[in-house]
Amino acid sequence: NFLMVSVSRDIDLPYSEVPDDTVLWRYLEGYKFDNILDTRQLWFSRIDQFFDGTEGRKPDGTPDSLGEKHFFKSCGIAGWEDQNESDEDDQRSSYFACCWHMNQMENLRMWKDYTKKCHDSVAIVGTVDSINRALQNAGSFKSSPVKYVHGDPRPQFDMKSKFFYKDRKKYSHEREYRNLVSLEKSESGTVIDVKKMISFDFNVGIKRIIFHPRASTRFRNDLRKRF
Repeated sequence: NFLMVSVSRDIDLPYSEVPDDTVLWRYLEGYKFDNILDTRQLWFSRIDQFFDGTEGRKPDGTPDSLGEKHFFKSCGIAGWEDQNESDEDDQRSSYFACCWHMNQMENLRMWKDYTKKCHDSVAIVGTVDSINRALQNAGSFKSSPVKYVHGDPRPQFDMKSKFFYKDRKKYSHEREYRNLVSLEKSESGTVIDVKKMISFDFNVGIKRIIFHPRASTRFRNDLRKRF
């Protein structure tokens, strides 16, 4: 279900393909994993609610930013910056992402970053192929590794592309693979929640469940009873 935009090779879009057997990890506190088991849905977070406030924002200095600036100034149109920012905020509040970590092995930093002080946690493990197949009933979505940049202009030839860039210096250790969905047309004009629950075939998507190294015996036993 991977979607790519057909463009010339010299256009620097972030989308890229990785092998279908690339291993994906998602580190979860126990109650979040319980929610997946109970609902058979994945939690997609709204882009503008991410901790990194630059998610989905177009940096100054990108080719199209400069083009817009020149056009509006040459036409003597005032207030375009405010309108541009408002449009961008609308876009950021209409897209939702589910994020995975690409790695062949368990990663201690991911445990620390995504389960905080909750040792009763798990990592769910699948592959690019299995995760994308498990989301096939979710409708239209885009999947790609994130492209890490630092202070570089980011050309925007596709509106969704801005949601696949992150700051290299701060976040490249995350080795992120991202599933992205947008609001359906039927949902436009409604109150937008901070999350979107997407149907997920757990048996297709998840190949392994790994306990936190310090998970309690009770947590391990309780979870094993569910399988």
